[in-house]
Amino acid sequence: MGELRPLVDGCLGQFAFFCIVPVLFIAVMIVMVVRRGFQWKQLLADGVDSTGTVVRKLRFHTRGRTHYIRYEYVDQFGRTHSHESAVEEDVYNSVEEGQPFPIVYSQSKPHISAPKYLIDLSREAEKKRAAKKAAKDGATGSDQPTAGT
Repeated sequence: MGELRPLVDGCLGQFAFFCIVPVLFIAVMIVMVVRRGFQWKQLLADGVDSTGTVVRKLRFHTRGRTHYIRYEYVDQFGRTHSHESAVEEDVYNSVEEGQPFPIVYSQSKPHISAPKYLIDLSREAEKKRAAKKAAKDGATGSDQPTAGT
């Protein structure tokens, strides 16, 4: 019986490493994505256009090039915030450290921010989605009252 104990402990350790650790990693990634989704919704709801300052440019060579810009900005209360955001290569190449950088931050939660061009793209996509839905609803007559209403 004593001989089995190290074997069982070793198997449990391997199980934890190869099963539990990846599950925890995936759970953390899901939480981060969902959290950023809620932040994005917040920016679309009450975003304030502002100008930050590029404080650092980062480039990573993974499966492709990933470009990041770290910027700082001051909110309506005079507090300084910083944020790092992945940006397209042309945006990355168009700015230098110390230059102004257009951003949007949440009026109700000023620590939440994003590059303005990304928020503009989201607003544009939302308008197209709403127009497409309105056209579809108009074509099907779903806005017409039904019998019994």
